[in-house]
Amino acid sequence: EDPDNTLAGQGPGEDCRGHGTHVAGTIGGAIYGVAKDVDLVSVRIFGCTGGSPWSRTIAAYEWVTENHNERGGTRSVANMSFGGWGGHEDAEAVLDALHAMISAGVSAVAAAGNTGGSACDLMPAKSPLAMTVGATDRNDWQTTWSSRGDCVDWYAPGQDITSAWWESDDAVNEISGTSMAAPHTSGVAALFLEAHPEASPAQVFEALRDGTTKEVVVEQVPVYSGNSRNIKGYEAGDVVGDLLYSRLGVVVLPATGSIAGTVKMATDDGQEPNGDPIEGATVRIDGTFLSALTDAQGAYSFAQLNEGTYTLSVTEVGFHPAEEQATVQEDQITVVDFVLDARENHGPVIVEFDAQSTRQRQGIYSITVDWAVSHHAGLLQSVRSELLQDGRVVGSDVSDVQGENGSGSHEIRTTRRPPFDVRLTVTDQEGKTAVEEKQDI
Repeated sequence: EDPDNTLAGQGPGEDCRGHGTHVAGTIGGAIYGVAKDVDLVSVRIFGCTGGSPWSRTIAAYEWVTENHNERGGTRSVANMSFGGWGGHEDAEAVLDALHAMISAGVSAVAAAGNTGGSACDLMPAKSPLAMTVGATDRNDWQTTWSSRGDCVDWYAPGQDITSAWWESDDAVNEISGTSMAAPHTSGVAALFLEAHPEASPAQVFEALRDGTTKEVVVEQVPVYSGNSRNIKGYEAGDVVGDLLYSRLGVVVLPATGSIAGTVKMATDDGQEPNGDPIEGATVRIDGTFLSALTDAQGAYSFAQLNEGTYTLSVTEVGFHPAEEQATVQEDQITVVDFVLDARENHGPVIVEFDAQSTRQRQGIYSITVDWAVSHHAGLLQSVRSELLQDGRVVGSDVSDVQGENGSGSHEIRTTRRPPFDVRLTVTDQEGKTAVEEKQDI
């Protein structure tokens, strides 16, 4: 079977480059593995030639989340020895899927990247919920190529690392990269979860951070030959971070509790429990990246929260948002129920609308329509621009719009001569519309 067709949990995930085998061998291989008793699961997102759309990464995160939940939330660590630029158009969706995986109980470890620049420019290294790992050499020096900066949580060995290779059952190879540093942390995380099976991803993160050897990683400063720019060697520079390279000692986990409740719509008299449950509402813990979606019964929950007071907020299209405070105590479930008031649907709103006519070439005119629309109590469906002359429609363009906000532009070409009238119509999913016209364009 073609390995390129077995991506994101859709097949056996066979290795065809060696990188994944090497990483897995460091995590849990029989000879070179940090945690030799782990169960290793391959979830491939790259083809044999390298490169992958971010949609596959999102699919991989969703696959891991689904399978983690189906297995009853078993102790899991996701090693992410890959990366790419963090400013692409799908960045928010990638982070949302990653953070949903972590919220489900999967600890995540990210390679910092091999750019020599800031890890904050890269995905998934920039995630504040993932354990982002830079690379050191045998002297505990930061490698010259390791990504660095505020988004690196600590360092681990990443240069000239020996591990298993893909070509045979006893093949080995020595390679370098932050991809080799990350699995050292993943192995330590797995060992920690073996000793503390109830630990949450946040507790794993903090335990490993506390277990690092502090301020031992230094940068490499080049030493030049005379006045030339030829580098003759390197010397130790400033301290740049902490190092994690071994199993942790005895760790005492902080006391934890839970928050659970329901989200329902208010009845006509504003009272509950007669209101119907709201499915798909988003409940967030402010000041964190933790969020949950309500189920068909309107229920949500957050487990293994450290003791303290939290602010919860809930949002859903068509309802006014709500906010409540909750105090978490050890081994207790704090119940917080929300009742949301429905917004009155006055229909969509045209926020911006502009139209201009330009002559492209002899006999051809182009009318550009720029627009921005929104909805405060429902979901948008479409935006249509119509070109009118003498009260008749002589050209049009339409865009599908999803969500509560949208913006874009239409270009309508015609052989008719100006002036024109331009009509903009926005429609929501209940069929309500907003219409504006501009004349003599």
